[in-house]
Amino acid sequence: MWLVRLAPRLGLFLAAYAPLALIFAVRSVEAGKWSWEALFPGATTWTAIALIGFISLHGFLKSASSLGSQEITVDNVQDLGPEVSGYLATYLLPFIAPTLSGWQNIASYATYFLILFVIFNRSDLELVNPTLYLFGRRIFRAQLITIDDQGSVTEVEDGALIISRSKPIDKQGFPAITISGIYIAKRT
Repeated sequence: MWLVRLAPRLGLFLAAYAPLALIFAVRSVEAGKWSWEALFPGATTWTAIALIGFISLHGFLKSASSLGSQEITVDNVQDLGPEVSGYLATYLLPFIAPTLSGWQNIASYATYFLILFVIFNRSDLELVNPTLYLFGRRIFRAQLITIDDQGSVTEVEDGALIISRSKPIDKQGFPAITISGIYIAKRT
């Protein structure tokens, strides 16, 4: 059961850092050396990681669009977009670090990304994901509410995380699916 919950988060993690992996790929190529030996393992490995990230996000969003949905209603919708700029600070790493070469640098980056993945998986960082913005999605936090026939709110669930193309409108229902505790709007 833990693997079912972990797989989408791992895909979102790889997607979040796919642009950074491309930056590492470019930085790992020595000037003027474009042979296979010069590109392997650094540039090809980082490029493969980036492609896996982009493809996993595409698959995540595609599978969400093909699954059945439920009607959800939200209130107090907050755009998490401003948090992405703080998240992008991790993208500065390749510009302040030396070029990737040698097993010590690879081991240090592997350790860094392992720690980052643990934090990512145990927090809401998977949604503060710049690659989602590249795919035309935005990230929101909202209260999920249940409204009875008389229009009164009967239940409230705080902190729901929503991926959507546009900001959901307060107290207006829309279809969404849930994957690993994340709501993905089918339209909006």
